[in-house]
Amino acid sequence: MQWAVCALLALGTLCAGQVGASDPPIGVDTTIPSFTKELGIETETHYVTTNDGYILTVFRLLPKTTAQEQPEVVYLQHGILASAWGWLVNTDGAAPAVHLWEQGFEVWLGNSRGNEFALNHTTYKVHSKEFWNYTFEDMGEKDIPATVDYILTTSGSSKLQYVGWSQGNTAMFIGGVSSKPYTPLSGAATTAGSFIADHVTHHIALSPVVYLEHAEALFLHFIAKSGVGDILEAAFPYSFLGGSKALSLLEHVVCDVTLGVTCKIGVDWFCGVSNLDSKSVIDDRFIKHFPAGTSVKDVNHYGQYMASKEVFDRYDYGEKGNIAEYGQPTPPVFDLKSYPLNVSLFAATHDALVAPEDLLFLQDVLPSDSSETLSFDDFSHLTWLVAKQDSTYWLDNFTASINRYAGL
Repeated sequence: MQWAVCALLALGTLCAGQVGASDPPIGVDTTIPSFTKELGIETETHYVTTNDGYILTVFRLLPKTTAQEQPEVVYLQHGILASAWGWLVNTDGAAPAVHLWEQGFEVWLGNSRGNEFALNHTTYKVHSKEFWNYTFEDMGEKDIPATVDYILTTSGSSKLQYVGWSQGNTAMFIGGVSSKPYTPLSGAATTAGSFIADHVTHHIALSPVVYLEHAEALFLHFIAKSGVGDILEAAFPYSFLGGSKALSLLEHVVCDVTLGVTCKIGVDWFCGVSNLDSKSVIDDRFIKHFPAGTSVKDVNHYGQYMASKEVFDRYDYGEKGNIAEYGQPTPPVFDLKSYPLNVSLFAATHDALVAPEDLLFLQDVLPSDSSETLSFDDFSHLTWLVAKQDSTYWLDNFTASINRYAGL
């Protein structure tokens, strides 16, 4: 599955890379504003309320300089079970958020509903079934438009660039083609897709999780083949992996279901392992705030993709449930042929979530005149966030890609 999970579970299989001596440590009680302050970055905390009432904490890294012109605004969105922390944990300027800030951009770090920074709602109690009744569909159609809207209103910019990692891309691809209504902070009501198309100039997709037919992640295979996702959703339709105790419980479930064959969850269960990933960054920094939680339904939606051939559709409730929900026996498909944004796909060759065949299928589906692919040898699903210092060369391509669309 994902993704950020890779980090949490690195159990000694990744090669070492040392944390920079000048970087402030990260503990379980460290806050993002206090951490970035030690880096010399002035950070603001903001709260975004979605059209359906979820309250998301977002962080604004104020531009390094006070130039007269509005700096380019870049919005970073994390993957499943992760949070805004993922963009900050690497060291010596290799964290994507810190790197962009150093380049003079105005950087915003988003958080998806249900993670540790988004556990409030205007109506629902956090322990209610209603609160956890969501998947990445809702993130794309509600969280992303609301966050884009808030960022632009606050910054004074008219447009921004979007960077997603893993599920951050699943959600954006859905949001970009969505016909679901969206009511902006100002102006006339529109659709989520139209609002995104009008206000996002460029989408950088790090390890874009969309099609999963050929994914090798053992955890998703387990969810898809064992039926555990359906069982969990029926018995416990709430949060998933909201902390390390939950991970321990999951290990016991997996051990029992596999009759003892798999009794320890390791990094190979979740993503491709790479010698380019820093074990010390993962062990000493990343997992201090990971996992950050999501819904069982969100995880189960990915499991449905694993069990089907090249499908990218809404949540499958079964034939009767689909008829009740959608008026048809199968879930509606998201049509990426009409995806409106310029998109740069950053592909990792050792990515257990984004197989080459699935990436090729995505490339073929997207409009060819507005998409490009950059491939990075030996990168894993996680390398973007935890690369060793000698593997941070990808940041040059990253910055160049953003600069190419700056000011549009």
